[in-house]
Amino acid sequence: MACRPYRQGRDMAGQVSKLLRHQRDILTSENLNSIEAALHETRAVLDDPKREADIPQAILHLEQVANNNFRHYPNPIARENFEVFLVAIAVALSVRTFFIQPFKIPTGSMQPTLWGNEELNLRNNPEAIVPGFLGKIADFALKGTSYYELVAKKDGTLEAVSDVKTVIPFLLKKRDFLIGGVKHTLWNPPPVLKNAGRPPTDYLIQAGDLHQGDFFKAGEHVVKFKIVRGDFLFVDRLTYNFRPPRRGEIIVFKTEGIRGIPGEGQFYIKRLVALGDEKVSIGNDRHLYINGTQLDKSTPGFEKVYGFNPDVPPRESRYSGHVNNVTYNIARGAFGPNHIVFMNENAVFEVRPDHVMAMGDNTMNSSDSRSWGDFPKSNIVGKFAFAFWPFLREDVQD
Repeated sequence: MACRPYRQGRDMAGQVSKLLRHQRDILTSENLNSIEAALHETRAVLDDPKREADIPQAILHLEQVANNNFRHYPNPIARENFEVFLVAIAVALSVRTFFIQPFKIPTGSMQPTLWGNEELNLRNNPEAIVPGFLGKIADFALKGTSYYELVAKKDGTLEAVSDVKTVIPFLLKKRDFLIGGVKHTLWNPPPVLKNAGRPPTDYLIQAGDLHQGDFFKAGEHVVKFKIVRGDFLFVDRLTYNFRPPRRGEIIVFKTEGIRGIPGEGQFYIKRLVALGDEKVSIGNDRHLYINGTQLDKSTPGFEKVYGFNPDVPPRESRYSGHVNNVTYNIARGAFGPNHIVFMNENAVFEVRPDHVMAMGDNTMNSSDSRSWGDFPKSNIVGKFAFAFWPFLREDVQD
């Protein structure tokens, strides 16, 4: 049997069957009987190898009957495309809900395992080179690095900086500077992150080290800095449907209902360190103790966290173990924020049943269970799967 006519016949019969299911309730009995008879005849021809020569005529007859008896929809192409679009959206939402979900790392609490947004001011570094147009595109595509530059047009003081304004939705934004009475425009400025319960992170003002009243000479950089975007990753939402979370795994969890975390609707990413009914403490040796037993670099998930040199003081964005409040303040050389759950090595916290504790790998700069204790295991959304962008990591730390 020739494949092409047979395949065309099967496709035609399938399309007519689909339309029939859609319109069965609105067709008259006469229309319905005509379509079903033509459909039955076409399938009979297709199923009989001896009637191969009749296939083209059967297809033509079925098409004519369908055109004469179905109700015609307005804008059929648009309807078909819209249906495909809805199916695609439904599939994407299903994958996101039950299997894998994209997630963006905005902060540095998991560095150097997973990197958050980092910024570096280049204004006072005359040796810093900003690449050209193609270099900027390559740096952004591969490293997630964006450069921002603005040069003063005339001598004058910085009088005002506007909010971010959208010029073309999703494509073009701007932010205006008033310097010496002259408007300067920075196109596609860095984002302003809205932090629940805390001041927003305005990279342009903070990383650019800008202050109202600053004086600039003509030709001098007003803005010259770069931002390296935090990691974009996928969260595995499937695994924990079949087994419980394990110590050492990197988890994403909802902060809703956790005392000590401002705002609602946020998601945090940390390393799971303790499970329900366990007693936890942090020694001055920068190791966690679970029920009196020390975790070390042989503990699954903590190979790098505890692979630090004990003779080197803990530093930000470097693997330094875990610090309690005493060790933190010694390393800082000044009093810092309280890790109220673990004030010293004698403090012991007992995790409640069906609760867990999680801590950031960046122990010198992480808001985690050292400050707000345990939280319900049901808050866990999933486990870290893999980071998919940036492809290359540029560390702006000194």
